[in-house]
Formats: sequence, structure tokens, C-alpha cells
Amino acid sequence: MKFSIIIPVYNLENNIGTTLEQFKNISPETELIVVNDGSTDNTRSIIEDFASDNNANIVIINQDNAGVSAARNAGIEAAQGEYIVFVDGDDTYTWNERQADEHNSDMYVWRFETGQNGDYKPSQDEFSKNEYSSEEFVESLLGGRNRIRIGSFSVRKQVIDDAHIRYTPGCAICEDVEFIYKCIIASKKIRALNDIWYSYEKREGSASNTFDMKRFEAPYAINRIYDFAVERQYAKDNEYIQDGLHYGLYITHCMYSFDACCRYIDNNQVRDDFYKKYKEEYKDIEEKIREARLLMRYEPLVFSWKRRKLFLLSRKLYVRHMCKTL
Repeated sequence: MKFSIIIPVYNLENNIGTTLEQFKNISPETELIVVNDGSTDNTRSIIEDFASDNNANIVIINQDNAGVSAARNAGIEAAQGEYIVFVDGDDTYTWNERQADEHNSDMYVWRFETGQNGDYKPSQDEFSKNEYSSEEFVESLLGGRNRIRIGSFSVRKQVIDDAHIRYTPGCAICEDVEFIYKCIIASKKIRALNDIWYSYEKREGSASNTFDMKRFEAPYAINRIYDFAVERQYAKDNEYIQDGLHYGLYITHCMYSFDACCRYIDNNQVRDDFYKKYKEEYKDIEEKIREARLLMRYEPLVFSWKRRKLFLLSRKLYVRHMCKTL
């Protein structure tokens, strides 16, 4: 079997039927693994009805609610395909089995689009190359030239098995970034395809669009990427990659975490309570931000120079500024 498509689902009765319909004509070379992570709505019956009404090669895993990382890991363990693809249960995907061809790469990446209510924009311009080494692709991500997310890549299962790569149990913030970077680091050859096969729908109320102090778990996921790279002595002579994985990517996701929370701060009291709680619960993050300010050699490129400087100068001033502008 060539492909295993893993779809974790939890209480998606309004979306999962549409997502599954996209895969009703898949070939025998592809299996669909749907992991029902303890849904309490009508999700399970929709999945089972789809399986009984279609000829798709579908595997259904029902488990107690354990989170998206555990659900994806359950799918990986059950997968029989040579390559694994991850799809979220509420996004749009155009499945194309020609992605893995005679090039025999460890990973295949393609472009995706993001938006709301049918108004989508491509994630990036076309890839500048058809084939990347692992270090070349990591450099392109750190430099903001390429982008990747769940749904826009496939990875050889042997690669993640040999490198013992799985999603970190209990991690629900930045778990996808951690997994993707580890896959790239463990890969040797990455094939880039300029097709747009995945559409990510930004929805209010999703994990990435809510006020939650757990957003600050993201920097810990970035730390695990760096630790993984160090253990493998990955790109040890490449200062740009070492600095980017240790500090640049870390600072970027710290800023993402602050921004995500700031969007939901609507008065001075909430703002002050938020900052106080951050200072109490995430002292270690604050210490590393200060370390990065002193030792970072290549500043991350995702945010403007002025915003980066303000963030590194004072997180308290940054929160006040962002609450006024968002």
C-alpha cells in the first residue's frame, strides 16, 4: 500500500461528512484512517455510515478522548502505507496520488491556501526548486521563503519509525510544527510540488483562535525540535540553522503566543491579569527570551523589525501595544 491518510476527529458532525466525501474515490493503494477521539456528538455515526456506503479502504479507530496528538499517533501505529498524510477533519483537501513518483523522496511537500468562507490565498509563491536537501528546506522555512503545515506534506513512514518521531502526548499547541520539523530533519530528500492541494479554513473557536494561556506551551514544542536536532548532530556546522532552531523559531512562536492572547484582551484589567499570570507561570520562557536577545545572531523574519525590537525590549509594553492595534 502506498498511502495512509490519517484524519483525527472530535465532535465534527457539521464538517466531517464533507471532508470524507473528498476521499470516496481513492484507489486501493490508499487507506483512510479516521481516528474518532471520543466524540460525544454524531461524528461516529457519520464516519460509520460513510464507511458502509463507500468502497473506500477505510479504517475506523474509536478511542477515549486523549487529544489530537494521541489521535494522530494512533493513526500512525495503524498505518500500512509507505507514506503518511495528515488531514484535519474540517478542512478541504484535493487528494492526488501522483505526489509520490519515481523520485523516491523521503518527503513530498506542496502548496496550500488559507482563508475564510471560500476566500482563500495561496500560502506562498511557487517553490524555487523541485528538490531540496533537508538543510536547504529548513533554511527556506526559517527564512520565510517556504511554508508547510498539516495537510501540505507526506512523509515516508520508515523515516519517522527509524527516527522514533511521534506527536508529543498531551501537546495540543504547536504539535504540528514540532512533528513537521522533526520529519524534515530526519529526511534526506524532499520533493517540492507546486500544486495547491490543501485549503485551511480559519474558524473562530478553533484551537488557534481562542484566548488560552496554554498558547505558551508552543515554545516548549520548539525546544523539543532543537533538542531533536542536537541529538542527531543535525547541521552542526550551519550557524544559520543552529541559531534559527535555538532562538529564531522560539522567538517567533513566543510572539505568536502573545498575539493570539492579545486578540482576546478587551480591557485593562484582563490585560494586567494576563501579564501577571504569564510572569508567574512561564518564568522559564521569559528567561530564554532574555537569553535570545543577547545571543541570537539572526533575527526571525516573520515580524517587522520594529515589532521584534519592541517584543525583545519589554513584553509588558508589547502587550499594551498589541492590545491597541489588534
